[in-house]
Amino acid sequence: MNQVSTYDSLVPYPESAIGYNLALSQNPIVCDAAGIPKLNTLDVTLWRKVGNDKMEVASGTFLKVTVYFPESSRVNYTTAGKITVSLVSSDTIPKYVTSVKIEAGENSYDVHDIVDLTVPVNRDGAEGKTGRLPVPYGEYSPTVTYTATDRIAPYVLCGKQYYIMNKTTSVIGLNPARDYAEKGQNATWILLESYKAAFYEVIMAQLGLIGKAVFYDEYMYSQYGKNGTTAVANEGNYGIPTEAGGSFEPNMLLNFLTGYFKCNNVDITGHINATSGTFAGFINIPFKGVSQCCSVDSKGKYHLADNFNLYNDVYMYDCFIKLDTDDKYDGITLNIYTRPRLSKMDSPLILEGNIYHPKSKDSNGLFKPVSSILSESGGFMQLLNIMGNWFVAIDAMAEVTFNVL
Repeated sequence: MNQVSTYDSLVPYPESAIGYNLALSQNPIVCDAAGIPKLNTLDVTLWRKVGNDKMEVASGTFLKVTVYFPESSRVNYTTAGKITVSLVSSDTIPKYVTSVKIEAGENSYDVHDIVDLTVPVNRDGAEGKTGRLPVPYGEYSPTVTYTATDRIAPYVLCGKQYYIMNKTTSVIGLNPARDYAEKGQNATWILLESYKAAFYEVIMAQLGLIGKAVFYDEYMYSQYGKNGTTAVANEGNYGIPTEAGGSFEPNMLLNFLTGYFKCNNVDITGHINATSGTFAGFINIPFKGVSQCCSVDSKGKYHLADNFNLYNDVYMYDCFIKLDTDDKYDGITLNIYTRPRLSKMDSPLILEGNIYHPKSKDSNGLFKPVSSILSESGGFMQLLNIMGNWFVAIDAMAEVTFNVL
């Protein structure tokens, strides 16, 4: 019987030739750093080809797979031509594969005339210590204390080179270039190769740029603005901002440490929450229709939302506005205009709530709240909310009627 190489078994042979091919589900066997296999089993299949016939599983041969564990081993036998073996021992405390021996013979388990192979077991490298995260600290300054921990390492621009702290320590006044020149890789500061740090240069250098924005210490600001009384509207003519001790007044500035923000021109859509402020010049707050910006309940009554300059744009039905006593309205000034009711299509304005009107007084001349105010003649009214109560500050309605509480 003419046996040929197992690796040439797909090539046609004379009818008397037999070829074998050993297929493994993993080779080498891969384990993690602790020696635990990433796959717990190994599939072993022995293929056979006779002459020009198709490849087939080599049943009838004697296949032996020995799995070695620390201080023990397990031998697996089969004549089926294929077998799946476990790479984990069945001990109470599991042990894991250290090597696998595969042997096969045509006539017995003892004569290995088909294959005699040891499958290697490779481990991943031991898990390394987490490296430090490089943190940019701008240009080196001899007055700044630089601290490296096991997690972070400052790196600085010194001259035209970048240096990163190489030790867990704090230093002040230790020149990175001089330290590295004297001690090399054992220095506290070691050289950070230019190709690794070049793309940081725009943010490392003082007064460096990203796009059109300037960076200086904790500030980011625009290139345009004023230098004294002189307008600066050309790129590259900016300077140090006044907030940092310079004379340049940028059009926009942001302090990343304090959160201070200064801007010459801003368009804000949404909610503003401020504890104090000053407005100078003319403030334009447009009037909007009640039906456009107020919510409406199931009874057809409108409720205030986020706009407090309103006009009555309701037709056919009453423009009924419920003035809620919610704390969120405390300090709100409501301005409302309603047109005269000249036809049935024009809707009267009805305000309902805990309302105080200058003309509603008791017998002692004190304020007497009203539950509603009706206007059909048109005009303007301004109300101020104080602790849930709505006080009429301006009544420029042609005529109103009250419902007294």
